Amino acid sequence: FNNNNVCGMPMSEKISVIIPACNEFPQIAFTLDSISQNLRGLDHEILVVFNNNSDEAPEYLKGRGRHIKLLTSESFSCWQARNLGAAEASGDYFFFFDAHILLEPEAIAKALAVLKAEREAGIVWFAMRYLMDTERILFGYNLKPDKFWGNWTSRRRAQEPYPLAMSGAAGMGIKAETFRAIGGWHPSFGIYGGGEPYLSLKAERLGYRNFISPDSIFAHFSAKRGYCWNNDDLWRNFLMAAFATGGAKWLERLKSHYAEKCNGVPRYLARLDELAKEAEELATDDHLWIESQASFTLDEVIARDINNTEKAKP
Repeated sequence: FNNNNVCGMPMSEKISVIIPACNEFPQIAFTLDSISQNLRGLDHEILVVFNNNSDEAPEYLKGRGRHIKLLTSESFSCWQARNLGAAEASGDYFFFFDAHILLEPEAIAKALAVLKAEREAGIVWFAMRYLMDTERILFGYNLKPDKFWGNWTSRRRAQEPYPLAMSGAAGMGIKAETFRAIGGWHPSFGIYGGGEPYLSLKAERLGYRNFISPDSIFAHFSAKRGYCWNNDDLWRNFLMAAFATGGAKWLERLKSHYAEKCNGVPRYLARLDELAKEAEELATDDHLWIESQASFTLDEVIARDINNTEKAKP
């Protein structure tokens, strides 16, 4: 490495890596080793945010390196933990990773190059494979509007970075100034799920493009985690994401999708009504702010992704 200029980045610019962790030991030890190897030669800090953690990871990580900072969140939400890490971070670029991943060599440097080269880049996503699966690499989502989510695709469009609406938050990078401009994740998000479409579609609506860096690859552990999540949080998060970024029409569209999963059971449908009402109440101010700042409607964002002529070829 040229220590004065790595990937075109002056040493005055700094990377902050933010990792939420809840009972992730021992996987997090391997994750941090992998990330530290990727950051060698770069000015950086690693912020591990323990959200209601109860295992030995904090004690193990104490004194493991001057670049590692340990924070504590009282929330069970990984999204709130990520927000806390970003609030404490001092870098010019934020990279968010799960606590159970392994990066391939130079994955961060390659994603950083995309953030620097693409003037309108909002979020740069990493490509994912599962640990021990060397054949299948997942290059983001084929967006499915009715579920406000998508299906993983293993098809890549090209070697070069390309735009897409969203991918998975297990590995992503964003300029610090962009993260602050779009406001991060909603502070009321629950434990798990919904954060990817919320942040990425909000960024796209506000005029930033999301890209995938197809050569920034990480492996994802599939071992059982030391925590659990519930369906109420999952559905509420997604409903909040739909309402915040798309308003009542998209809230109702996603609610209809979930209603099909209730199989006509009255108590499930009644709970779905309650969750949709909560989601609308929690996300109303956010929705109004997005509408006042938006460069594109959500319909335009989704149509642009689905109709993209650069869509992956078999």
